[in-house]
Amino acid sequence: MVCGRFLLTVEGETLQDYYKLEPGTVEHRPRYNIAPGQDVPVITGNGQKHAFSLMRWGFVPRWSKDDSAARRLINARAETIDQKPFFRDSFLWRRCLIPADGFYEWKRTGRGKQPMCIRLPDKPLFAFAGIWDYRTGPEGAGLSSCCIITTAANEFMREIHDRMPVILADREQQRAWLDPAAPGDELKKIMRPYQGEMAAYTVSRLVNSPDFDSPECARRIDLSSDFLDGGRPSGFR
Repeated sequence: MVCGRFLLTVEGETLQDYYKLEPGTVEHRPRYNIAPGQDVPVITGNGQKHAFSLMRWGFVPRWSKDDSAARRLINARAETIDQKPFFRDSFLWRRCLIPADGFYEWKRTGRGKQPMCIRLPDKPLFAFAGIWDYRTGPEGAGLSSCCIITTAANEFMREIHDRMPVILADREQQRAWLDPAAPGDELKKIMRPYQGEMAAYTVSRLVNSPDFDSPECARRIDLSSDFLDGGRPSGFR
């Protein structure tokens, strides 16, 4: 599994301003350890006008008989998303943005798996490419769910993991991803490994627990043998 945790530490007002959302529609507090099975902030729209929703992280297609697969389907591979029946329709018609300002990945070391926090030093707010769906259960209850699309790791991330989330760091990419008329070839170009600057630093294993959501999750700890070249973004604690 890749990209099994991320953080979105900005206030709701920042999301509202960035995506030009309707006032009063954003339900968000700073979160430092967002995990599968939790409700996550999601941006939908047509590339011009945006809407905010909370959706369950763990994809459940509308035709699924139950939501038992949701825990497994937190990611979809960019290479096959347009071929897999679970994801194909949502890839074509229900794409979304999942805002973030960092994510966690676990690096294998001589002391076991060490959690790392990955940031974009020049992009304090970005988004993962995602897809979503809405399922109505047998009792009539509805569930909106989503997953994050992953791709092959870039050179920086290969030091940590062989895959990474599809990162949309600029507004043009984000608009193109949400555009319902975007051709498949254009979408494939978007789902490439991120080419901008990245930085990673070691964090406490407290982040291993999805119940722990505190600024301590993203605070750098000094394990020099695990620290990656690339620097620590100024101002990050």
